[in-house]
Amino acid sequence: MRAAFAFTFAVVLLAGSSGVLMAQEKLSPVQEKTIAQCLAVCKKGDANCQNACTSKTATPAYLSTAGSCVRVCADAMAGPGQPEQSRVGDLIQCVRACN
Repeated sequence: MRAAFAFTFAVVLLAGSSGVLMAQEKLSPVQEKTIAQCLAVCKKGDANCQNACTSKTATPAYLSTAGSCVRVCADAMAGPGQPEQSRVGDLIQCVRACN
């Protein structure tokens, strides 16, 4: 009986820890750049646009764990008068920091 309980507990623990690892997905440099280029055209506070940019490139697990960080960072970089290309470099750093 104890062996069955221990086995069941170990399986549940293993499944839970692998779920956490999947949620902490790291993006490749290409994914970071793709998200940043998309975010550069989003208006400040446009969560739908920002979420769409992230979800097109990253997994749902990444969006759920880092999505709010990406949105805050994109809003911070959405200053008026800054050229879009200049913003992409800054946004790559933001996405990388959220990663």
